[in-house]
Amino acid sequence: MTVRKRKAVARRKSRGDAKAAAEIRKAAQSYGKRAMAILWAIASKAESDNARIAACKEILDRGYGKESRMPPTEQEQAVIRRIERIIVDPKN
Repeated sequence: MTVRKRKAVARRKSRGDAKAAAEIRKAAQSYGKRAMAILWAIASKAESDNARIAACKEILDRGYGKESRMPPTEQEQAVIRRIERIIVDPKN
């Protein structure tokens, strides 16, 4: 297969993936009100504190958005300092 054909196939596949994702998102959104009602029932009536906290957290995430990730610390940034590509002659 030529490079041009591979790129064309990849474009068609990505359009199909985007279409499928949009359909899944639409289907999930149709259950939004029911899901929120269930989360509220759990948050207000569950016997387990963990279940109530988890349900409240989900409700808040949907209402206000999830907390943004903090920028990486210096230690996290220092994990990879240098990537080196070494070509080895198999004869040596």
